[in-house]
Amino acid sequence: MATREELIRDGWEECFTAFGERLKEAVEMYEELGFEVRLEQAEAPEDAPDESCKTCFRLFDKTIWVRRRG
Repeated sequence: MATREELIRDGWEECFTAFGERLKEAVEMYEELGFEVRLEQAEAPEDAPDESCKTCFRLFDKTIWVRRRG
């Protein structure tokens, strides 16, 4: 897994975090729009209310990163 700083340096833009069907739909949409798509394990927000919230992020959620093909 690349660091956030490495991704940004390499031209990737962070979009949003999703899982399940919404993740699949978003990846397909960005690819149809001509972007390269990269999924990284999501990190729970610093202000997550409790450990169970953080666990869900670690287990299921992916953050979508995109960059123009080129």
